[in-house]
Amino acid sequence: MKISSLSILALIALPFLGFSQDIPEGWFPFQTNAREAYDDALGSVEFLNPGPADKRIVAKDGHFTLEDGTKVRFFGSNIAFANAFPDKEVSPVLAKRLKQIGFNVMRFHSMERNHIWNSDQTALDPVQLDKLHWFLYHLKLNGVYANLNLHVSRRYRGMSAEMIKAFGPGKALDRFYPPFIQMQKEYARDLLTTVNPYTGLTPAEDPMVAFVEINNENAITSLVQEDKIRAIQGTEYYTELQKQWMDWLGKKYGSTAKLAQEWQRGFQALSKDNLLEGLKPEGEHLHPDNFVLTAENSKDIKIDLKQDGEVAWAYQTHFLDIPFKENQNYTITFKAKASKQRYVNFSLMAAEPPWLPYARTGANLYTEWNTYALSLRIDTYLKDKRTRLTIGPGGFNTPVIVEIKDLELHEGNIPLDFDHNNIPLEIINSSINAKSDYINFLAETEYETTRELMDYIKKDLKVKSLVIDSQVNYSGAFGFIRESQLSDYMDTHFYWQHPTFAPGKNWDGNHWTIRNTPMTNAKAPYSYAYLMTQRVQGKPFSISEYDHPAPNEHNHELFPMIASFAAFQDWDAIYQFSFASPPDFKTPAAMRGYFAMAGNPGKMTFSPLAALIYRNGLVKPSPNTITLEIPKKVLFDDIKGTVPTISSIKFPNADFNKALPDAQINVKLTDDGDQPKTIPADFTQPDINLKSSQITWDASNDRGTYLVNAPAARTASGYIQDNPVILGDVKAELTLPQERTASFAIVACDSLPIAESKSMLLAIVGTIANPGMIWNEERTTIKTNWGNPPTIAIFIPATFTIPGEKKPVVKALDPAGRAFADIPVEGAPGAWTFKTTQDSPTLWFSLKR
Repeated sequence: MKISSLSILALIALPFLGFSQDIPEGWFPFQTNAREAYDDALGSVEFLNPGPADKRIVAKDGHFTLEDGTKVRFFGSNIAFANAFPDKEVSPVLAKRLKQIGFNVMRFHSMERNHIWNSDQTALDPVQLDKLHWFLYHLKLNGVYANLNLHVSRRYRGMSAEMIKAFGPGKALDRFYPPFIQMQKEYARDLLTTVNPYTGLTPAEDPMVAFVEINNENAITSLVQEDKIRAIQGTEYYTELQKQWMDWLGKKYGSTAKLAQEWQRGFQALSKDNLLEGLKPEGEHLHPDNFVLTAENSKDIKIDLKQDGEVAWAYQTHFLDIPFKENQNYTITFKAKASKQRYVNFSLMAAEPPWLPYARTGANLYTEWNTYALSLRIDTYLKDKRTRLTIGPGGFNTPVIVEIKDLELHEGNIPLDFDHNNIPLEIINSSINAKSDYINFLAETEYETTRELMDYIKKDLKVKSLVIDSQVNYSGAFGFIRESQLSDYMDTHFYWQHPTFAPGKNWDGNHWTIRNTPMTNAKAPYSYAYLMTQRVQGKPFSISEYDHPAPNEHNHELFPMIASFAAFQDWDAIYQFSFASPPDFKTPAAMRGYFAMAGNPGKMTFSPLAALIYRNGLVKPSPNTITLEIPKKVLFDDIKGTVPTISSIKFPNADFNKALPDAQINVKLTDDGDQPKTIPADFTQPDINLKSSQITWDASNDRGTYLVNAPAARTASGYIQDNPVILGDVKAELTLPQERTASFAIVACDSLPIAESKSMLLAIVGTIANPGMIWNEERTTIKTNWGNPPTIAIFIPATFTIPGEKKPVVKALDPAGRAFADIPVEGAPGAWTFKTTQDSPTLWFSLKR
């Protein structure tokens, strides 16, 4: 039945009566609501989940499989906080909608912050636990598996306000502090061994709980930072960490004499000459009215920052033409305070392009005067470039006043002087070798805590799920070792242009920015290059948080890009972050917040198509493989007082930050060798971001595009309005303002080539917004001005031509995936044409033959 355009516009807007209806010209309302699931939804891909989630998932040959060896890819999202406990009438509908949009896994995240506990956090709330069990039951019925996170944002009992400010929910502290480790065990026991009355199984034994994550984004190596050590001074955490540190040193060295000798190895005599003597500090600033530098001499300076700059380096103070030496240690000494806590950088660097830093360090300043001694080392420098010491007080979180007295720079080191029976943690800033020992101590402590928790979960609680500790990149290369040796699979997170908050203003809605540019136009594919180098040979690879956050005006590219690229790399799981569907029926649907998918019609519309591409393997894995071999010696033999990272490794003939080869990439740590290498050694890197038989990513002309041309899936993202987009036998012509980007995809539901497919979905999405959303002049923030429902989409005039002998029946779909209008189709066998129309505006279509 054909419905008039006026009727469908009324239907789409109906749930939002009472909200702002000020729709700009050229836009139309298209508000999605995840608490709707209809049997007649033509946009549903629920056939991807043909049965309940009742089969055990295992790791085999580097991938997730069923026990019979059938390979399984997971595609889903995160559900967090109160949203993990839907009202009982919501759960069946929400679970069905998740199946319809192609999800087969949901990651339960941050549900332990407050919502699962009784009032004093001593036991699980039975009402909330019942809601959770009911939701898990309905997910299972709908073929959706669960990933249960154990510690994300819970603040451990006994944490003071000061500790919460410094460590949030106890991250890093729970890597070594026994009471917090015990609390993790108790929560795991209570959550995982309580019988779900609706399934008759505990989560520990239920196959639908496919994954368990012990500790989200947790790195003990944050305790290398001077401000973190200072934060625990005088507390039981300091006492415990120092005790474990002393025990570790005793086992390594046996005697304090040997320890002192090792820590002072490589020390150079402290020169009496102050290299800053007679030099006049010079200020560099982007905003002269906001920066005042007062300096009567080289030793005593005052920096007054009055307003935020656009970048962290907006305000700097330089001492020019310092005589550097190669293989030279340096010591910076001074007294300092700030009007509020402030981290200040000190860099010995080139004073002209390429502005190369030779050595960096820094210190946290506080409101009271403190004395500092910072150690640096220059191994080599550019002898034909001018030199400088640069003091960087940061460009954000102003106003602030920084005062420095008795500033001196000397060659050499201050000799160590400490009580061998009571070695303070602070000593690590006086010796690179001491800091290296401390880093190794932290890494080993974290490793052993992970082993203890893994053993408890798997052996004591008898959990049958696949278990990881944390993300592979937390604690640098030590995290790589930890996860590859102790976890069942590798996991990481990535966000394209995550909101950046001003220092001290985390999650403050009035102090954030985004670049607001499309990933398709990135001059280098560093985002995907980063992800590729997190995958370990022989382990399944998961990205449990991935998003292109709102209000980025190009976030339509999220699913067309990641679904195709992950299939091309043969990755094993993708989770968008986060779904954020309200837990009740009364809360209106809306696009609110950076990550919420359920109210974002662009993401909801593309989800079923992405599920088809990824889960059905419509983009084939590259037939080529490149292994990056990294000898452990390269990472760990001489860490020089810094936490080593995989991303810092330079591989011969392979800079994936410049271009991606047509190959799957994985990493292998080896016990032998002393140089990283690629296997094979010779391979082709394109002159654009990526060029394979299926994917072309070209940003070389400042009008970037990402195109997929596979038999059963064609997608295009970026500045695709400049010329007709021709993807094999599919053609698209779009009209769009030059500054806008868009994405479209046509995907076969039956996995047949487009010319033969009997059932297809087509989506076309540009900018998504809310009426009343207010951008700043640079279009880098809306602060808290998110506007009001209904969420709106820009209308894109487009003409599509598709192949096939039989004429397709094309229907426009509403936000829930139901047909509301017939779309005229013209042409002849082999080339059928249809258009988007403002009479029936929509983001997606069903095509049937």
